[in-house]
Amino acid sequence: MSLLCCGNTSDGQLGLGGIAEENVKSLTLVESTKNFLKIRQIACGRHHSVMLLDDGSVFSCGNNDFYQLGHDGIKRKPRLIESFVGIHVISVACGDAHCVALTNDGHLFSWGSNVYGQLGVERMNVVAKARYPRIQEINLANIVQIACGSNHSLALESTDGVLHAWGLNDHGQLGIGTRESFIGPTTVNKLNGIPICQLAAGASHSLVLTPSGTVFGWGKNMFGQIGQNEQRDILYPSLVKLLRTQKVIRLACGEDFSVAITATGGLFTFGAGTYGQLGHGNQNSELFPKQVMELMGSVVLDVACGRCHTLAITENKLYAFGLNTSGQLGLPNVKHTTSIPLPIPIEKQPRKVFAGADFSFVLCSEPNGDDDDDDDGDNKAITVPSFPVKHLSLSFVRHLINEEPEHLYDFVETVMASLCCLNGSFLQSGNDRFGVTERHSCINMDEAMETFLLLSDYCTAHPKVESIMVRSVEVSLIPSLRSSLIDIEFARVYLILPWCHIFSFSKYYRNIVVPFTLCLSDQNSTTWEFLESWWSCLAVRHLNRILKVFKQVACFFIDNLMNEHGWYGQNRNSFPVIAIKSALDVLSHLNKVNVKVRKIPFSSFYIDDLEKKINLRDDFLQTMNEDRQCSNRFLFCRYPFILNAVAKSILFQVNVAVEMVIAQVREYFFISVSRNNIIEDTFKQLIVATSYDLKRPLKVQFVGEDADDLGGLKKEFFMLIFQELFNPKYGMFVEYEESRYTWFAHYNFEEPQTYEYVGILCGMTIYNNVIAALPFPLALYKKLLNEPVTLEDLKELSPTEGRCLEEMLDYDDDDFESVFGVNFQISLPCLDKVETVELKPGGADINVTKANRQEYVDLYVDYKLNQMVLHQFEAFEKGFNRVVAGCLIPMFQPLELMECIIGNQQYDWVAFEKSTQYRGEYWRQDPTIVLFWEVFHEMSLEQKKKFLLFVTGSDRVPFQGMDQIKMIIQPCFGGEEYYPVAHTCFNLIDLPKYKSKEILAKKLLEAIEHNQGFTVV
Repeated sequence: MSLLCCGNTSDGQLGLGGIAEENVKSLTLVESTKNFLKIRQIACGRHHSVMLLDDGSVFSCGNNDFYQLGHDGIKRKPRLIESFVGIHVISVACGDAHCVALTNDGHLFSWGSNVYGQLGVERMNVVAKARYPRIQEINLANIVQIACGSNHSLALESTDGVLHAWGLNDHGQLGIGTRESFIGPTTVNKLNGIPICQLAAGASHSLVLTPSGTVFGWGKNMFGQIGQNEQRDILYPSLVKLLRTQKVIRLACGEDFSVAITATGGLFTFGAGTYGQLGHGNQNSELFPKQVMELMGSVVLDVACGRCHTLAITENKLYAFGLNTSGQLGLPNVKHTTSIPLPIPIEKQPRKVFAGADFSFVLCSEPNGDDDDDDDGDNKAITVPSFPVKHLSLSFVRHLINEEPEHLYDFVETVMASLCCLNGSFLQSGNDRFGVTERHSCINMDEAMETFLLLSDYCTAHPKVESIMVRSVEVSLIPSLRSSLIDIEFARVYLILPWCHIFSFSKYYRNIVVPFTLCLSDQNSTTWEFLESWWSCLAVRHLNRILKVFKQVACFFIDNLMNEHGWYGQNRNSFPVIAIKSALDVLSHLNKVNVKVRKIPFSSFYIDDLEKKINLRDDFLQTMNEDRQCSNRFLFCRYPFILNAVAKSILFQVNVAVEMVIAQVREYFFISVSRNNIIEDTFKQLIVATSYDLKRPLKVQFVGEDADDLGGLKKEFFMLIFQELFNPKYGMFVEYEESRYTWFAHYNFEEPQTYEYVGILCGMTIYNNVIAALPFPLALYKKLLNEPVTLEDLKELSPTEGRCLEEMLDYDDDDFESVFGVNFQISLPCLDKVETVELKPGGADINVTKANRQEYVDLYVDYKLNQMVLHQFEAFEKGFNRVVAGCLIPMFQPLELMECIIGNQQYDWVAFEKSTQYRGEYWRQDPTIVLFWEVFHEMSLEQKKKFLLFVTGSDRVPFQGMDQIKMIIQPCFGGEEYYPVAHTCFNLIDLPKYKSKEILAKKLLEAIEHNQGFTVV
């Protein structure tokens, strides 16, 4: 390897010795370094240079007015700094006239000018020359990276990722929120919790880079050098927004400008451009990062910035641009400046570049790559910086457990105490680690899961490790969560930490899990937007983990912290209440996500038996009252997603009772109908019914039948009238043969009020606790709850139609238009003809292409499920809401509302048997009952469903579950020649005392085939 240089050398900063020229215009070999071991780094100040070799030795040359060379006198050739003999230095940084060195054990040393405290030690006498330079150790440890501005310094700790700053602060370059300069290191608190992998500093501004490519800047911004829109000093670290998605891997700073290299080799520059140092072909300053267009197509591998010039290495060339009055560009034909990157003539292969104020260095290898000390490999590869701060990764934790278990204790103690360490853990590999967005956290959640499971297993055998982990989280990590959030990368801890096994143990709830939950629930709306979006992208296993952790917290305090006075004896500001509320607040956000992505069954959110632990009726009534008063008081009914079917059915009962009290007129709503004219008779009575009437319990009288409706008649009424209404011959609804679902007929000639009556009848089934066989798809219930319908809903209604649209979206070949050949129209059957409707104005003349196909599908779905049946649905919804509108229905998910009306098919015949009751001489072990259950369990599923219809009037399961049916079996006399008789109003069956299994089976199967009509038995 050889070192070339150019630029100003008036103080010997190029190390060329006593030459006559003050400015070297062309790249020149630094002969004095030919015998050096491999040069690792060169740090440059305004008039001096410091060279670090691979063996850790340090050399310097140039101006020495402030002893910034670390030895006596001006040296025009590099001279060893003897103070570092025996000390292995791994990095050096220079300001205008001061230096900082980092050793391999994480210690810092500084020397040179300390006028502004930039050395990080007590100020020395700077008026007169001392007889020897003073190199002093800075009171910091575990440092992994350093950077220097003109008169300030930065240092990053490896243990907890804390950034320290000291020195001049006249422009806010220390990032502490004031302009107060600091002699000793002070913490940049605003960056606590942000993982940092690189530091860079200009004259009076500072930049940092995270492993995910996020850039923050602060300090002087007169020219836009920290990428902010305001041309003023920025006293706190601020996000450079335009670089967020550019995958930045390296930063460098000039005096008043900054540059960034991306993972794809792009070069962005911003700040002062007076001398063309930004490379944009002009001398304008740029407030925001802008890519250097002249270098597009090339891969920039390294960059260095001087006071007003820039050097950049690509795969095969070395470019320079900016000020050249001292020859610092190595372009002898450029007299003053160039604002366009120009290649520097060079025979060797450039490997690294370094720049001082007005001078430059280039470290080169021979073109054939025969240098013995060239171990950099292929210079055409971009190196992504590693995260230098301690952090968790599966491979490293596994290594510690298997190879160095004695070091695991200190490692766990450090990492689990630091927000920065955790937020920099489990980063995805390759380009996936870059660009934190609403859809991308950059975290490998599977690795986080596996690592914490590995640690959990280890802690089981080594409890001391768990104790250390608990102490670190409780004492250090949790308090740090209360810091203000500067960027969304801070919030990654809320994704990662729930996988830690200590979150599963109730003994840690009070001091760790609940405080963590409170911090999470208190996040602002912007943070929650990101977290919700991240959650929506997670696999089911990770969503289930989040659900489990916070649901367990709520359940624990509900179960165990109720005092003798019951829930409402609890102080609303007590710790248990606060814990429950914070956990449910977090779960409400998770539920919001799940409503959109539908990855977790909504039943997983239920807190079972809640109605037995709290007074749910009072809670609901208080919720109604508090809502009217716009109160924010904590009440369980404000979290409807935790209420199971039983709990919601209780709320229905309470709501019905309230509505009846409000009505205060008649006890029942009576309808009298004939079986042969059931629709017309019903509609005539609905026309004159008030909203209060519709909310009263229904009693039905079939004309000519001598029965009092104790429940069974209204069940049969709803079954018969819906059979008629949904009969295709009636014309109100259309059945899709493939799915057997029904939708509104778009060509119907009925008055809209007819659909309103159907909506009323559907609402009445809820108020009357009747299961109705409504063949609507889930889309109807989503529309009733104001949730958008999607392509999946169309697929459910019309599978072939939906699949065709799905295939259109998935088609990748270039012959898309010739294959599909459609435009923005839709064809609809209308009685004996086909209608064509445009999906957008001029749609007949707009072809569907790969570019607009998503719009076409969206419009198609919207038309079929919304626009096509707009008036019919609006009338239906109006009728439905006349009965059940209010605060209750929004508590339901669409599927819950659907099952509340039509029941479900989740048959549990064991629960059905267990919930059955017996009267008279019958009991569970009676011989006839034993025979009955033997016959029943030998039935086919279809036969069991017919039996259910025979006994209850419906073959579907109540929303609350099969144990809510509570069938009653009582004996009847008359001998084995009689059939079983059902009383659907009571779910009761009269079962003769059969002694033969064969006869019981024959009579029962014949009976269940005849279940329509009603007479008094």
